[in-house]
Amino acid sequence: MKKVFKLVGIIALVAVIGFSFIACGGGDGGGGNDGGGKTPGGSDGGGTPAGPQWTPITQNVLGGPETWHGIKTIAYVNNIFIAGDTKGRMATSTDGVTWTAVTQSVFSSDDSDPNSEDPIWAIAYGNNKFVAVGGDYRQRGKVAVSSDGVTWTAAARTGSFFNNSVSAIAYGNGKFVAAASDRLATSPDGETWTDIPMQYNGSGIRAIAYGDGKFVASNGNGEYSISYDGETWSGVFVPLAGSSYINTIVYGGAAGQEKFFAGCQGKIAYSTEDWNGMHWTAVTPSGFESANIYAIAYGNNKFVASSGGITAYSTDGAAWPSVTYNIFGDYADVSAIAYGNGKFVAGGQYGKMAYLINN
Repeated sequence: MKKVFKLVGIIALVAVIGFSFIACGGGDGGGGNDGGGKTPGGSDGGGTPAGPQWTPITQNVLGGPETWHGIKTIAYVNNIFIAGDTKGRMATSTDGVTWTAVTQSVFSSDDSDPNSEDPIWAIAYGNNKFVAVGGDYRQRGKVAVSSDGVTWTAAARTGSFFNNSVSAIAYGNGKFVAAASDRLATSPDGETWTDIPMQYNGSGIRAIAYGDGKFVASNGNGEYSISYDGETWSGVFVPLAGSSYINTIVYGGAAGQEKFFAGCQGKIAYSTEDWNGMHWTAVTPSGFESANIYAIAYGNNKFVASSGGITAYSTDGAAWPSVTYNIFGDYADVSAIAYGNGKFVAGGQYGKMAYLINN
């Protein structure tokens, strides 16, 4: 199960000043594939993986026997990898291979009480602060800040913004912007938050990214909106007919060729801009058809995207010529990918992790 908070469907662009939307893929509203990858022939076993091979990380500091426990976010920020899971646990690493559990976390939950879980959905860095966001509808949204990624302090939960789990966060233009269901809030330091006085329609804001001087936010109907200051947005989310998903938005690429990339249901959409605004083009990596694309990362002239147990690779984000299946060696989803220190690091169900050296 991937962030219930990120999603997609079929590319479409409507209005630049009103609100624009992406419908990447559409579909029946399903939540991706069955949790496992396929081999190149489309079967569920055997075959030779077609793409680069990942190295399993045998040390499991965020493990759990239940399939629904697992790593939901990995960030490489301020030269440190930080991973967070569905039980509110964190771990850090300087090289992406050897991990240390964070013993003090304000997201901690009681293993004996499933209703106490506070998943960590996203982590960002800015203004000399690490900021982690999460929580669920039972515990309301949570935000925590840290100066070193190890010792964390809970932010005060005030305003309607914290009535729901905080699902996404990005830093840019001197502030953090975070999303909780159908609301946004901004903060200069991750500790004091101000609700943005506009409420979005649809199924909630699932992803936020910053790049090229702007924030881009998306919701559960495959729509997006842009803002240059994180406070004034191009319009409201207008629901689309049917089901569409944007699970993740990232900004990356080679110097001078950076773009926004959206992971959709079975497709990856990338942005281009001209005098008439932002436009999107959708492509379908081989092996990703109809499956939710959970994560996209860029580093050292390579993009890596994940869907279920599958990872796809690209040098430009437009063509995805190779795929690796079942990177964890079983049917465990890859839920998060980050690049840093010369390697991609992936995490997913059961707390499993693997790395790929990007030469």
